[in-house]
Amino acid sequence: MTRSLINRLDDIAYLTGIPQLSERLAKQQQRRRHLRWWPIVALLFAATGMVILLTPSFFGFGLGILGIAQAIAGFFPLYGPIKPWGTLEGVDERDRQIRRSAFLFCFSSIAVGLFIALPVIAAVAEIYELAAHYLVRVLFGLSYIMMILFETLPTLYASWSTEPLDEE
Repeated sequence: MTRSLINRLDDIAYLTGIPQLSERLAKQQQRRRHLRWWPIVALLFAATGMVILLTPSFFGFGLGILGIAQAIAGFFPLYGPIKPWGTLEGVDERDRQIRRSAFLFCFSSIAVGLFIALPVIAAVAEIYELAAHYLVRVLFGLSYIMMILFETLPTLYASWSTEPLDEE
């Protein structure tokens, strides 16, 4: 019996485990964890990548380190303590308050960081007469850092501000 191409592709996708993970997330069976140290690791990678990115001859290497930080931070919304936005099943008032305060911390931190970073970048560019291509690299790195902060800071805040509840 021959199987169609669609069925074989479905089998290959099933072997990766992603469909099972997506079913568990939809049914709220995925255990939420307090990730206290991994966000700090991702932020250290991001800061290191940004410093390396600012050196003119190591732009690609710095971009690679920022990519590692982005890959680490990409798992925080899946496994971190903040429950997802899309459903009300299994989300109580405590979870909503944690999510609200974590994202308020995240957005206010990013806003303050940008409020400080952009005028500093403009002043340094004016004082040292930096080339336009270098400024594009700096602003690209800054936007990459903002994406990493958006994924990392809510998990960091929620993990350190709450204690894990025992399973009932």
